[in-house]
Amino acid sequence: MDDSDAMESEEEDFLEARIENVSISQMGFVVFLKCGKDPRAVPIFIGTNEAQSIALALSQQPPPRPMTHDLFKNVLEFLDCTVTRVEITDLKENTFFAQIYVNREEVDELEFDARPSDALALAIRWQAPIFINRRVFEEAAIIESASEAPHATAEKEPNSSPGGTRSPLDQIQEAMEKAIREEHYEEAARLRDELKKLKSDN
Repeated sequence: MDDSDAMESEEEDFLEARIENVSISQMGFVVFLKCGKDPRAVPIFIGTNEAQSIALALSQQPPPRPMTHDLFKNVLEFLDCTVTRVEITDLKENTFFAQIYVNREEVDELEFDARPSDALALAIRWQAPIFINRRVFEEAAIIESASEAPHATAEKEPNSSPGGTRSPLDQIQEAMEKAIREEHYEEAARLRDELKKLKSDN
């Protein structure tokens, strides 16, 4: 396989995506990615600051002072760099992975690992295309509806999948028990606190 065939094969592995919306659920903020006319969407949980940054950029409302992603964009522009595209590349253990591609004058394209939330926030600011790995889309996409209860394991921007008849409380309880079994005690403590908060809200 020559280089052109390899490049074409790589491009076929990715679907162009768009941000459908940013919503808030019982488990936090979630950004939905859609591809073409496919009715499904990929939900990715993000932090509060990242959700605000993405929402402001989507609405084209400049903040009173530059947010982190605005600052990063200003620095890149000063260095004659341009974000050309971002990719959601992988999904491992309910955690999404992304890459940001940057061009600089007289330098080949540079590639940086990133959280999806940061990659999306920069893509909006640069009006750069967003791509998602085809396998990741097929694995994580759901039919968006009010009755869906996305599965969340928190700040790691996890995969979301239909919860069936399980409640959000059941899903968090299951994630906490899994974290304890795997001796991820810090994550288990965080999930325990989230579980307490949801129970008190109910």
